[in-house]
Amino acid sequence: MDETELHPPSNPVLVRLVKVIAVVAVIQVSSISAFILIGSKSLPHKAVIGMILGLVLFWIITGGLLALRYKQAVRCWVLRLPGSWQLKFVIFATVMALLEEVVTVSMTNCAPLFGVKMGQAYITASANYFDVVLGHSVIVFIPQYIAWAWVLTKYQLSPVSVFLIYGVQGLTGEAMFGGVAHLLNMFWMFVYGMMVYLPAYCIPVNRGAVRADWGIIWRMFVLFISPGLFAAVVMKLHPVKIHFPPIAP
Repeated sequence: MDETELHPPSNPVLVRLVKVIAVVAVIQVSSISAFILIGSKSLPHKAVIGMILGLVLFWIITGGLLALRYKQAVRCWVLRLPGSWQLKFVIFATVMALLEEVVTVSMTNCAPLFGVKMGQAYITASANYFDVVLGHSVIVFIPQYIAWAWVLTKYQLSPVSVFLIYGVQGLTGEAMFGGVAHLLNMFWMFVYGMMVYLPAYCIPVNRGAVRADWGIIWRMFVLFISPGLFAAVVMKLHPVKIHFPPIAP
């Protein structure tokens, strides 16, 4: 059978888990947004909520619906491209991350539209797109994608599994840099998970990979620490953690 006719495996339990997380994320975002927009007098905090809602609308909702609608067509196209599937996975995931940062940096640059000056409210480390992707975010994600390609060469993980695991990676990463409170913000799982869902959907099913066993544990350890050394190098070369002052209360 033609590889393009095969759908990647999907675990119904994991699909239901994603739906549960989505419900939790909707409740969290809705309640926090209502609380701040209605009860807070802080324009910067209201602006941040507006930026986050823009990220949810344009990246998670719109991007997610487009990914689900056209995933099979994209899969057929990607599989027919020349080159190893590992290289295509890394490039595709990097492109998705770059697109996500287009949305986030655009939201940061929309600060005046939310009634505040540039730098008074933000959701990225800088208003400069290239500074963000080359000095803060995507440049550090690439080692993760390389590690993911390495793991997926050995093990058969469904796109939903990749979505969830990378979502947890993103959630923990946000907590490391933004505080442990981010661990409660489930929408970050969708922000990050969407970067790898389509790339994972577009890799060959019949690639000689096996079902996960105990050997995957140490590979997952490598996967989670994969950005560490590279992040240290990037922070040494570009030591500015964030280019804006703290958001006023």
